Amino acid sequence: MMMKKQMLFLALIVLLCSCKEKVKPSNLFTLNEKFNSQSLTIQSPALHQSKGQVLYVPVYSNIPVNNQKSMYNNISTVLAIHNTDFQSPIYITCVNYLNTKGMMVAKFLSQRVTVMPMETKDFFIPEKDTSGAGANFIVEWVCDSTVSTPKIETVMIGVSSSNSVSFISEATVLREKQ
Repeated sequence: MMMKKQMLFLALIVLLCSCKEKVKPSNLFTLNEKFNSQSLTIQSPALHQSKGQVLYVPVYSNIPVNNQKSMYNNISTVLAIHNTDFQSPIYITCVNYLNTKGMMVAKFLSQRVTVMPMETKDFFIPEKDTSGAGANFIVEWVCDSTVSTPKIETVMIGVSSSNSVSFISEATVLREKQ
């Protein structure tokens, strides 16, 4: 399995290096201006729109290995909430972290947080967390108007001596604002 991943990685590097046309962005990392969505060719509304949602986002703070005889610990997690709407802010009203048993471990917000168009907010769970392979975030966001639904996911990374893991989980909609 490891050899297959290494071959795939090597093939990807060869493919990227063999591209004849090198695309070089202008002013790489020096622009700091608002994105103009009117510059895009496609102007129709987003396919997935909502006024708010309650979401379940899986987290794997530690996972069983070796036929569940041991645990892989030292996994940190970032919950990323990306506002994908070009025009309107969204408001995060709840970010709660629950362990495998469904018990609340952390409550991240005491008041709603504004996420401006194309902005991202993130919330961090350190690697020392032991909430388990069934841990999760419950996230609620709302908006005054119908907007493009945000992209909400967790990114988990664990590094331990010569081993490392990384993976993502996407949010699942539990409730939709009518």
